[in-house]
Amino acid sequence: MVKERRKLKRYQVKLEIKLTLYDAEAEEHLIEPAPAVICNISRGGAVLELSEVIRQGKHLFFAPLESDTIQFNLVVPVFQGEQAETVELLAKPVWFNRDMAMEERSFLIGIEFQERLSRQLADHLSL
Repeated sequence: MVKERRKLKRYQVKLEIKLTLYDAEAEEHLIEPAPAVICNISRGGAVLELSEVIRQGKHLFFAPLESDTIQFNLVVPVFQGEQAETVELLAKPVWFNRDMAMEERSFLIGIEFQERLSRQLADHLSL
């Protein structure tokens, strides 16, 4: 049995977000926002659950891996009481899996944030 060696604490969450592919060189979004859910999060990365991985002809996992300039842009709601603001986070995909046990047969994508989240933001998102 392989022991899991996490460097950063993970929090189980269910946070609905919007995901786009962003080309940093062209400074443009390549697809319309796709709905996704953050299943768990740490300061270094997260696991996303999606109902589709092909959007507007682009594979959400492979497109960033095949390019040095394409990355994920996550639009994440941050609630301050009843007020909601958004934070945009840049990330690269690390792994991909399809969860056949789930009723909707969701796709799971592990991501690594371009910059680590602050403790404050990570703690806030994990509530």
